[in-house]
Amino acid sequence: MKRFATLVCLIALLSSSLMRAQDFRPLAISQARMRSVISTFSQNTPEFTAVLSYQVFTTQGVPTTQLMSDIRMTKDDMRIDLLLMSMSQIPTEQRALMKSLRMDKLILQTSISEKKMYLAYPGIQAFQDFPITEETLNEITTRSQAASIQKKVLGQETVNGYQCMKTLVEVTESNRPPEKALVWFASDLHEFPVMFHMGKNGLLEVIEFKNVQLVSPNPALFKVPTNYIRLEDTAAAFRLAKERLASMGRPFAPPVGDGNVIPAEKQR
Repeated sequence: MKRFATLVCLIALLSSSLMRAQDFRPLAISQARMRSVISTFSQNTPEFTAVLSYQVFTTQGVPTTQLMSDIRMTKDDMRIDLLLMSMSQIPTEQRALMKSLRMDKLILQTSISEKKMYLAYPGIQAFQDFPITEETLNEITTRSQAASIQKKVLGQETVNGYQCMKTLVEVTESNRPPEKALVWFASDLHEFPVMFHMGKNGLLEVIEFKNVQLVSPNPALFKVPTNYIRLEDTAAAFRLAKERLASMGRPFAPPVGDGNVIPAEKQR
């Protein structure tokens, strides 16, 4: 898997899993790799909180895919709070279904020390956990040590209110073709990478970090609440959600999508 592509693999895997209502085990590997890539480019700022924005644009500048989430990182853990209503690549009806089941927010917590990824459903107070294999961790370590990163500063620009050095970054690894991306490193945030631009199959992929705070997140945010129910699979999450609705006197009825999407910034 290519280094820059790892940053966006999570979104594709999540969308696919949701639409098929299947398991999320591949996300454990994707999350661990994604954390490694972010750490590579934020070595001066290993602990932070931010809003992560991901968009894909056509050559005409038309957005085709979008995602908004909160992200928190420490030296060992990563937490991503996903807002499904902001994911335009998921059909409207599917998003409406998840919202009606109170499953429209997912929390993905990755712990390298525990070698696990936790997928929590705060709306129904439940979670699943998935192992991160030794093979995956060894691969991440080996690739991180072998990678060579070259930077060429192209100029200064302001991104999301931050003064940045616009930089062409090339990553080279043995037996792999080099990869290139434009990265904006914020000078007033200890060179934190606030934006990435990557070209792929004639499309432009844009990753932005907004509202960046270089603080150590509360450790409690990386723990699954003790009152959450552990689930064996994704199907159990849907069953539990329906049971919770029934217990409140609200029998489940699949909603009909109306084409309206709530902007992510209004869901906070």
